[in-house]
Amino acid sequence: KSDVVLNENKSIDVISAIVPGIDQNEELILRGSHSSKDEKRTQKEIVNISSLITWLDFSEEKISLEKEEKVWTPPTPKKGRFSIGVYGGVNYTHRTLAEKRDEASLLLSNRETYETPLETSQIGVNFSYKILNKEKYNLEITSGLQLTSITERYKNYKNIESVSDVLGVQYLSYGLGTEPIEIMGWITETTTTEYRKEIYNTYRMIDIPLLISYNRSVGEKWQVGIQGGIFANLSLKTEGIIPNSSLSDVNLEDDEFNIFRSNVGLSYHLGFNIKRELSKRWELNISPAVRYFGNDFANDNYELSQKYVLIGGNVGINYRF
Repeated sequence: KSDVVLNENKSIDVISAIVPGIDQNEELILRGSHSSKDEKRTQKEIVNISSLITWLDFSEEKISLEKEEKVWTPPTPKKGRFSIGVYGGVNYTHRTLAEKRDEASLLLSNRETYETPLETSQIGVNFSYKILNKEKYNLEITSGLQLTSITERYKNYKNIESVSDVLGVQYLSYGLGTEPIEIMGWITETTTTEYRKEIYNTYRMIDIPLLISYNRSVGEKWQVGIQGGIFANLSLKTEGIIPNSSLSDVNLEDDEFNIFRSNVGLSYHLGFNIKRELSKRWELNISPAVRYFGNDFANDNYELSQKYVLIGGNVGINYRF
């Protein structure tokens, strides 16, 4: 089949002409914009080409005079740079208590004996923007608002014995009769009282995260990356009861004691990102991480310092614009 292609513009119209000396089923295709004048000129060139083919006796060979067509393919649009999401997670809680003064050893012993750190939970909303958005990798900055809740248990089970004198039967006197005679007097009585105290304390924080992550594509739908940054604490609110050095109750909501700060400043975050694309706009995000609180939760006038390290992670879903 012999083709003649004129590709002055992109393909718009197609006309064909029969070339003498070539099988009637073969066509010469002309593509591009043309006028009637161009058509006559092209047909004349076809006749000349046909004569040349006959003279050279190439009747059984096929000559292609095709110019390479350039097909414009629109670039694949990049995924949106901005996203919004919600998430939640839990953490293992590691608490460190330490003496600020030498005379605080009994208080330290009581709190370590009767208090147990439990889980830490968090929920939040985040806003992310890709400051570098390449096909295989991206650099993303994330902020938002997070509510963090540290839970601890104050548990004290004990038995208290009390001794008192009460009026009662001191002894029985047996005479000639069949019934004994009760002799009344003061006797000592011991009473055992069981106390079961179990209170759950909470430390609630409102934080603003500022995180930077580097993510790299793995396959068509997965991304993995590393993430680091800080959390700026806006407020700390405490609820519950802790013991003092004499095992008396200290109510954390009582302003008279003023044990804990209202703000703990900055904490530090380091973790990983694992992302799975669910659809064109939605993605699942799993983020194991460690969060370190370098600042003391307790006020300067309290005898002990109280710090935390949280080890856990979040699971969330993001919508990308």
